Amino acid sequence: MPSPSWKAPMLAPDRGFTPHSGARPWPRSKWDMEPGELVPRLVAILAGDAVNYSRLMAGDDQATIRALDTAREVFRRCASLYAGRVVDTAGDSVLAVFNTAMSATSAALAIQSDLNAKAEQASADRRLWCASFFKEV
Repeated sequence: MPSPSWKAPMLAPDRGFTPHSGARPWPRSKWDMEPGELVPRLVAILAGDAVNYSRLMAGDDQATIRALDTAREVFRRCASLYAGRVVDTAGDSVLAVFNTAMSATSAALAIQSDLNAKAEQASADRRLWCASFFKEV
């Protein structure tokens, strides 16, 4: 029987299990990292942006701010329902992260559904829409 082309890992005294080449395995454990070292991970990003925000602000800034606050609350609530979290809000935009693209998509659908229901209650020229963008990094 031919010998395998790979070598079994061995226990290194200072780094845990490593291949014979001396390279550290990936992913590494949190005990195997240097202080302050970043750990790459896969996340899904959901970004929301208010459509026609500048036009709405020019017309009635107080009503637009109230509508934006309502939309942000919808965003926060739906993100937390699908195991995500809002990490930043700037101007009329919202940025949330999720562990999977599926949870980000589910949250986006819930956000759009809720915002559409709220938009039907507002007059046609005062509706605040949210455009959503996805990126898995």
